Amino acid sequence: ISFYLFAAYHLLKNIKYFKKDLGWGPKIGVLAVSLVMIFGFGLFTIETLESDTNVYLMSMAYVVSSAVVLALVLLGAAVFKNSVLGVAWLLLAAGIVGYSVGDIWYYYLEEIEEYSLTDPVNTLWIIMYSLMIYALIQHKKTI
Repeated sequence: ISFYLFAAYHLLKNIKYFKKDLGWGPKIGVLAVSLVMIFGFGLFTIETLESDTNVYLMSMAYVVSSAVVLALVLLGAAVFKNSVLGVAWLLLAAGIVGYSVGDIWYYYLEEIEEYSLTDPVNTLWIIMYSLMIYALIQHKKTI
């Protein structure tokens, strides 16, 4: 969860630096994207709440964190799309979208007790980490 807190803090810091007043539309969009992911995961895994409450709540904490970071990076990509940083933010958004999909996929597999070390979600994470690192390098070169 510390990765998500770190990412959310820096995403907010960058967005607020370049866009002082976001208005209500983007704020509602961030909330909507987050809630759709959270409720979607919750609906598909609610039956496991009774069998193992701790695992369900921990999975939900990661999904909530991932949903917030995903919504913030989509907001950042929208803010920077017509700027010099547009490509870097688009790559970062793609990496975090893929990473979030991998997280939700993993937690779903974990909830239904089907996860294995050979699952393709592990490859997805590595690819998305690589894409995010490349995006951050491009961001730094651009600035």
